[in-house]
Amino acid sequence: MEFFRSLLANKFVGGFLLGIIILGMAVWGIEDIFTGGVGSNVIRAGERGLDINDVNRRFEDELNRLRREQTGNAITRQQAVQAGILDEVFGREAARLTSLGFAREIGADASAKAVTDTVREIEAFQNAVTGEFDLETYRRVLAQNQFAQSQFEDDLADDLTITNVREGVEAAIVAPTALARPLAILQAETRTASWFALSRDALEEPDAPTDEDLQAFFSEFESAFAQPERRALSLLSVTARDFLHQAEVSEEEIEAVYEATKTRRLATPEQRTFEEARYATEEAARNAFGALSVGADIATTNPVFVETKTAVERDIAIEEFREDLFSETAGIGAVSGPFEVAGGYILGRVTAIEPGEPKPLDDVRDEITEEIAAEQAEAKFYDAFNQMDDLIGRGLTLAEMGAEFGAPVVSFLPVDRRGVSEDGVTIRALLSAADGLAQAFELPEGTVGDRFDGDQSIYVVSVDQIVPARTPALEDIRDRVLTAYQANAEQEALQLAADAVKERIETAAASLDDEAESYGAAVSETTTPLRRTVPDQSVPIQIAQAVFNGAEGDVLVVRGDAADEVYIVQVGAIERPDAAQLDLLAPVSRSQISTQLSNDILFAFEQQLREEIELVTDDAAYAAYRTRLLEDQ
Repeated sequence: MEFFRSLLANKFVGGFLLGIIILGMAVWGIEDIFTGGVGSNVIRAGERGLDINDVNRRFEDELNRLRREQTGNAITRQQAVQAGILDEVFGREAARLTSLGFAREIGADASAKAVTDTVREIEAFQNAVTGEFDLETYRRVLAQNQFAQSQFEDDLADDLTITNVREGVEAAIVAPTALARPLAILQAETRTASWFALSRDALEEPDAPTDEDLQAFFSEFESAFAQPERRALSLLSVTARDFLHQAEVSEEEIEAVYEATKTRRLATPEQRTFEEARYATEEAARNAFGALSVGADIATTNPVFVETKTAVERDIAIEEFREDLFSETAGIGAVSGPFEVAGGYILGRVTAIEPGEPKPLDDVRDEITEEIAAEQAEAKFYDAFNQMDDLIGRGLTLAEMGAEFGAPVVSFLPVDRRGVSEDGVTIRALLSAADGLAQAFELPEGTVGDRFDGDQSIYVVSVDQIVPARTPALEDIRDRVLTAYQANAEQEALQLAADAVKERIETAAASLDDEAESYGAAVSETTTPLRRTVPDQSVPIQIAQAVFNGAEGDVLVVRGDAADEVYIVQVGAIERPDAAQLDLLAPVSRSQISTQLSNDILFAFEQQLREEIELVTDDAAYAAYRTRLLEDQ
């Protein structure tokens, strides 16, 4: 620093160094020096970019859309971020910018005239009487929807640009008739079928296996009885609740919290008296709003009727009206509205406020004590993050660490990598500690793993014992092998019987009805012809799918819903459209094929765009914005 001070003391040297700095800023740009190449933008593709305010606006638009479409859905910004909605919006805007950046490079931006023409064609902006575009209506509708005119027109221009690009890519796609006609045949073709269910219960019991049979079966399927490596594990999980017993809550803290929060601990809710006025038109209501805001007598604003009401917040049915009337900033004289209701528009003006009566301290003492204790426990829990890392680094056992935290250590029987014991029991506590379970199979016996963050907990897993992979002897698992042998024998018997039925029907030695009768089963038939594209709830789905895999008269063996049942199915009449019908159906099929081809080509086009148009994101700025949304209350 002293060296640079001595250089700068010389005006010629100092001027030279300052010139180099200015030149650097001119070449690279001041913003790019600090933001890694995206300037004020958080996303940029080519010459197009979005800053955090743009991303935030699109995020809010998405939340508002979800709230409108899902009545009663009051999703918060934090919930939306946690549900991945913000990331979806960010990804969608990144893809959108890539297309817009490409359009800018090839000069395919929508023109100002195209935007103007489109605005004039939108019905919402037209005069209800003349049907012509009305500038005042345009501005009023945008204002009602909280859109700036420039913002709306920019977004519309982007939509038109992307539409133009997509239409340009799709313009040359025409599905050939050679593809359309076969698809039309497949979709219009109808088939009938008959079937009956062949159940394992209708067959004789297989013979009991001899020792030789069982040994041969075990030898053939020995790998199926192999046991994977299992490990006996212990788990120490620490949550904020484990520190509640350490909380020390003083009377001074309780009284301080009570004084700060007693307005929300109400024995009786706040009441407000207000004048509610109804107006025939929105224009009349807006004019009245201005007059009432400066203290005019409500009777002079020409309302349809006026009513004075006294209510608590929950009694107001209209959500926006309720929030306005009972907001913290709505004092006496505050005007709320106008809001559209059946038969007109309403306004409200607050005339009196009767505060709610707080509950006595003694009535909420326990509640406040629990809140303070929970906050103290939460603080100790976050301190435990570093403490647990330190204890692991010092080489303490899980039992010793548990004693430090006052939390129990739970030990489990050996489990495999899926958290399943040899008896087939899934240990759910280990599934909740999935990272620790995975790491445990990479550690030596007797080792304590790393600290992992779980759902509202921190935890660590230790390896108590390693049970190597092995294949038990037949004598040790004879019951299991016998059960598997019998199940396999029953499946083979069912399959052999079904194949024999199929052969007899195909060779005309018996009919479907004959075979069904011999097994005491009833034959079912399709009541209406089946189509590939039209589900028939009266026909088992396996049969409906299989029927279209055979020729007329074919006999099919189809697996049923249960493992001990199969369907014997015979394909009936097959009807296909004639030439005249195909001429009518082919255009529909051609449209379907064109749509699929368009989707495939557009997907390939978008993939190519990502390679051609460099997409730059400011990950740090986006992460900071995301964190801020999660922390905002």
